[in-house]
Amino acid sequence: MTQVSRLALVLSLGSISALTACSDDPESASAADAGADEGSSTDADVAPEPDVASDTAADIPAADTVEDVSTELTITEADFECLTDWEPVRGFFLANLLGNTAESVRVAEGGFAEPAPVGTVIQLVPIEAMVKLPAGSSPSTNDWEYFLLQNNPSGSTITERGFEEVSNLAGTCNSCHANAAERDFVCEDTGLCAAAALPRDLVDQMVESDPRCD
Repeated sequence: MTQVSRLALVLSLGSISALTACSDDPESASAADAGADEGSSTDADVAPEPDVASDTAADIPAADTVEDVSTELTITEADFECLTDWEPVRGFFLANLLGNTAESVRVAEGGFAEPAPVGTVIQLVPIEAMVKLPAGSSPSTNDWEYFLLQNNPSGSTITERGFEEVSNLAGTCNSCHANAAERDFVCEDTGLCAAAALPRDLVDQMVESDPRCD
């Protein structure tokens, strides 16, 4: 391991996850179940005709009950790539695992005044990441899942993943990111997550030495 890698690993495990900020407004999912059964009446004197419309309606699901497969999200080690292949935004690197990178970039460039789209993945340095899950997945982390990674030229290995419990030597990831509640738990160079801030020159060295980029 090179001297830069050793220094990066020690410092990052002790104080990482900065330069990214968040919003205290957890995404709220709202779905209104609509649909009223139409009543029908028959005359006692007249033989009732088959209720074709009712039978047909029963076979057709209401539009708002159809599952939205666009928010299905499976996260694997292959999703974490060379950082410089991703979009550089506000000092970190960003992608969207559901192909919605343009919208993720738009929200990031706006300082996360609104929640990041589902599938947004953010990395400041190669050994940590956070991924936005569907609304309601983890209210305590504003629906972010945290990842600790080991990297080599062939890719990444996830060494730890989860929510409030994921931690490094500086403490839990969420205890830092929750300080940036006004920016969707995404820390940036704003002082909100200063306790875990890394010097910018060290961040740059870690990015430049990302083995996944070889």
